[in-house]
Amino acid sequence: MTLVYEDLYNNIIAENAEKHSKLRIITGYSSGNFVNRVLSDFPNLSIEMYVGMALQGVSQRDHDLYRKISDNGMGEIYYVDRLPMVHQKILEFYDGQEARNIGFVGSANFSYSGFMKQREVMASIDEPLNDLFGLVRKQSGLCLSNTLRNIPFMNSYETFKLFKSSGTELNDIRDLDESEGEYSFRHILAADPEYKVIESDERYTDFLESFKKYEQRKSLMNGAQKDNPSGRASSYCGFLIKVLVNYKHYFKELPTDLRDSDVAERMEILMEFSSFKEVNKEKKHFYSAAINAYKDYLQYVQNL
Repeated sequence: MTLVYEDLYNNIIAENAEKHSKLRIITGYSSGNFVNRVLSDFPNLSIEMYVGMALQGVSQRDHDLYRKISDNGMGEIYYVDRLPMVHQKILEFYDGQEARNIGFVGSANFSYSGFMKQREVMASIDEPLNDLFGLVRKQSGLCLSNTLRNIPFMNSYETFKLFKSSGTELNDIRDLDESEGEYSFRHILAADPEYKVIESDERYTDFLESFKKYEQRKSLMNGAQKDNPSGRASSYCGFLIKVLVNYKHYFKELPTDLRDSDVAERMEILMEFSSFKEVNKEKKHFYSAAINAYKDYLQYVQNL
């Protein structure tokens, strides 16, 4: 037995995908984009995957990707749709010659988070895994089936809310983001026409004015900017509008009411993008400061 706890993607997947033609997987959670990444990196590899915690929910985006993968003959994706749910993480590379099979068991889900971002450990094993795969197959349905039992398919925002509320690993928001492709968060100028439209939107004017006054009071209470208490407040309002421009591009809509805490949760999705982090750093972290100030104001309003 060999323990693998560093660079799992290269030391397990890349190391074995070139040596074998097939990979079968039992995983609690996964993401369609990660499966596509593996198939793109190793086009001669055929994947058979069982999503063991699917009864908790599968994002519609992932479901569509899984169906496309299965329909195109690139692999077969199954959902465990009967209790008990399966939280095992098992991989087996094989190609018809049993002596060459190699299996791995451990903590890593078959996802970006499991293989590239979180600290996980997997152990190589020589024992046959046919019984485990046989058991999970008996309680699973192919993602192409029209008779799947009790699998809730959710849009990505519903999935994110589930993640936030219950702490489940299901479609970790980083996998959610990457499964749609890396969004390019961009810095917005105050002269941008989209900025002007949001700035003058009657749905937001009262809220933004109240938010600005709240930040002015905080500045005075903190003893900062006594000569110009509106400086930071005006900056935060401006950067919040700039966030909303990006919000519109990513979510394909603007929020109806900025007092809705769901808006803040969606902004947290934007903060996960590497492009956000780069732009935020270039702008001396004013984007994240504005979002955090906005969240703080929401909490203040809710406590009134």
